Amino acid sequence: MSKYPTLDRISETADGREAIENFVEWLESKGYILGETIGENPWDRFVPCIKPWRELIVEHFEIDEAQTDRERKALLDEFFLPQT
Repeated sequence: MSKYPTLDRISETADGREAIENFVEWLESKGYILGETIGENPWDRFVPCIKPWRELIVEHFEIDEAQTDRERKALLDEFFLPQT
């Protein structure tokens, strides 16, 4: 098992995340926005999504950003701090 499973997950999902990001950017360039409907009928009320779409992508791929930061710090410490 890797010492940095979250960083591995980021690497493993890079192509999928990039494809989704490109698609969402394309949607935005065409004037589309992400949102959700409130109510039983999908046409009741449309509310634009306030969560940044990059955050949604990270959530979709189950990447814990706090854990990512901890693993990055540990990796940098391992690389740059002198071994005793």
